[in-house]
Amino acid sequence: MNDAIIPVKPFVVESDSLSSQSELSLGDCQNTTLAKEVAVLRSHLEYRVNQLQDLVEKEGAATERAQLLDRITAQMRESLTLNELLKTVVQDVRSALKTNRVVICQFTSNLQVKVIKESVESQYSSLVNTEIFDPRLSRYIEQYRTGKIQAIANINEAGLNEHFVRDFKTLQVQASLIAPIFTRNLNLNGEKNRGEKQLYGLLIADQCNKPRAWQPSEIEFFRTISRQLSYALDELLLLEHQQTIIQQARRLNQINDHLRQSSRVSEILMTAVEETRDALKCDRVLVYEFRPDWDGKIIAESVDSQWPEQLAPKSMILALPNAMCNPISEEESKPPTTSMKQV
Repeated sequence: MNDAIIPVKPFVVESDSLSSQSELSLGDCQNTTLAKEVAVLRSHLEYRVNQLQDLVEKEGAATERAQLLDRITAQMRESLTLNELLKTVVQDVRSALKTNRVVICQFTSNLQVKVIKESVESQYSSLVNTEIFDPRLSRYIEQYRTGKIQAIANINEAGLNEHFVRDFKTLQVQASLIAPIFTRNLNLNGEKNRGEKQLYGLLIADQCNKPRAWQPSEIEFFRTISRQLSYALDELLLLEHQQTIIQQARRLNQINDHLRQSSRVSEILMTAVEETRDALKCDRVLVYEFRPDWDGKIIAESVDSQWPEQLAPKSMILALPNAMCNPISEEESKPPTTSMKQV
């Protein structure tokens, strides 16, 4: 029996060069993928690092402002004069917010404010003692009376009236933070409205070199400062009022002593007008003597040298309006009592 011959295909082993090329191609693909993943990971890490740095900076600034707030509050409580109090606030607030200008304005009417204290960088104009009159100001009075804080990041994009934008540019302002300042009404003429909260003025921080997005922590810091300033003003104004009453009482005793030492009517009258003008720091004090028909004449006068004397000769008779002839009752002439209310 003849054996069948089965053809066998020779087995050819792939060469080393082909195998190496295949492995190299696979390695390049893996390296490219890995490189992309590393690049994405590096980008994420850089983003997280930047976020962390921003957070650390913000937290550090917030901590610094909190410490500064405690220091400012302590200094405000230690201030003995209005000038010292306001100077402390504008300087420290500008330092804390790192802004170009901080001012305190006092309302002189519903339509006018006056800049009474300022801290400003040297390259910007000073606004101290500037009086700003604007009929449009009354629109914002009620908002300020409710304690609203106005944060303007960019005067050109805040939807402000074009007149306000022009005024801001005139004052070199690009961004502004505005908070109301309140005091308690002492109302020295009676009990009505005494102790009620009234709008004293505005605390304003200006960014002059560029727009600025005010952070919530900065706005809250500013709000707290304005409140602490309001409390400190209350205490200081009440203290000044009480000191004024004490000084007036002492001066009254001195005048009474001097009057008792006078032996003639002319001396008594001159002592009275001179001592009274000095005590009240006014330009003129005079004594007017009435006749039975309510006509009369000036019989003693003390007047500042820059004003003419009104002392008339004895033969000259002057008539006063009827309203001036009605004496003030003893009850009306009593000075009001004062009390300190907790804010």
